[in-house]
Amino acid sequence: MESLFIIGAGAGVDYDMPTGADLISKIGALAQQSIYVSGQNNSEIDQVIALATKGLNKNSEIADGMRRIARGIWFSSSIDTFINDSNHEGVKLAGKILIAYILSEREQNCPISANKFESSSWGYQSKGFREKWLTPFFRTIRAQIPKQELPDRLSKLKIINFNYDRLLENFLFQAFKLHDGCEVSEAADLTSKIEIIHPYGSLGRLPEFPNDSTTAIPFGPSKKELARQQLHKKILTFNEAVDDEIGQRTKQLVQQAYTTTFLGFGFHKQNMDLLGYPLGRSSRLTYVSSHSTPDSVNDLHSARIETQVRNRPKIRFVSGSCANIFNEYGQLLFR
Repeated sequence: MESLFIIGAGAGVDYDMPTGADLISKIGALAQQSIYVSGQNNSEIDQVIALATKGLNKNSEIADGMRRIARGIWFSSSIDTFINDSNHEGVKLAGKILIAYILSEREQNCPISANKFESSSWGYQSKGFREKWLTPFFRTIRAQIPKQELPDRLSKLKIINFNYDRLLENFLFQAFKLHDGCEVSEAADLTSKIEIIHPYGSLGRLPEFPNDSTTAIPFGPSKKELARQQLHKKILTFNEAVDDEIGQRTKQLVQQAYTTTFLGFGFHKQNMDLLGYPLGRSSRLTYVSSHSTPDSVNDLHSARIETQVRNRPKIRFVSGSCANIFNEYGQLLFR
């Protein structure tokens, strides 16, 4: 039986990854610091934009885009919505560079960045590490089985991750390395057994996972690296067309899943459409994390799922953080 986890921006809160509201605040502040808005000397974000767009002759569009972002993003529900509503090339280009800039910074500074894992005392220094959701998630998928049986078990796990960061891949790789004493190649191979799809793209493939077709981007890339590699081109906002093959596979995973678990997911219409609801006939159980979500909103989400599902599943809303869903239902989420 295949188990599917669908991950939204709320799941990143435990690890200091930005929510939609966080992105608006940070992007608006960065745009206001820009020379195009402040009129002062080039800021770091100006230097990143200049390097990322070198040779494109887009200076006037970017300048106008940054001014629009600085003044208008505060009215929007998300940067994706603002880019879509603006329908402006400069807003789109500058906005995506700003997203990549913030994410690279958050990867560098998050509690489970690569350099923190390398410290012999990192487990003691990471406040509340065991209570954050990726730890019980790892315990759930690892279970108490011999290591040689893990590849077959992990191949039954599917993940649709709507976030651009590589937090999940980095954590699992490091967990297999530290928990199971795996060498780099073995830890990467185990992690790769899990099918992980980023429908809207990500900052890129981690160097620990060999692939000749794409350039490796380290976890928490430097500002120079994100500009030089034009990482903004690797991410899509919701108004941009998702690759047909990825879109079809996303829908297929939803249809084939026996259990579906939503973590930090907002149930926005465009994402539900991308998932291809209604669910397939084989879907039986649906679990939803609902941290600080009013009952009225949970009722709305439940109705939205039920009215679009052919065979109505049992839907369980689990209050509290994403970790609660694993602590309460872990063995049922992935068997």
